[in-house]
Amino acid sequence: LQHTLAQQITQAEAAVGREESRQVRHALAQNLSILKQRLGRIKKLEELVRLLEARLQVIKNSLGLIQDEVYTFTDVAGIQGMVDNLLINLSISEEFRSEYEDVLNVEADLGGLSALESSSGAARSTEATIAAGDAEIRARQARSRQAQRIK
Repeated sequence: LQHTLAQQITQAEAAVGREESRQVRHALAQNLSILKQRLGRIKKLEELVRLLEARLQVIKNSLGLIQDEVYTFTDVAGIQGMVDNLLINLSISEEFRSEYEDVLNVEADLGGLSALESSSGAARSTEATIAAGDAEIRARQARSRQAQRIK
């Protein structure tokens, strides 16, 4: 999609430069501006999706490490440290989410852009997966505390 928009921007820039009519040139310039906005938002959305996917991998691997520790009961204090570290990572993810809030709400500005909506949907899907991971963390914390009480 980025490539297609970049081509459209190049064509629109050429059309604006060639146009002699002031009114037509103004309309073409408006179209060019919208294309540039779309390209900028799509780039931000793609960056956000990559960021969320990377954060999700951190969470999955952290949960796996915590699970390994719980199953082997090697270091209960270490388990708590890992859980705390994971929770810190989740709060950092929340900071990134708020930073990209404007990108996630693009429908209000340009409405009807299916490519943006599908990218935004992918980001929301990834956020839902992170929320599910958060619930899993709480369950693992409870099991960890229970294991600590048993010892």
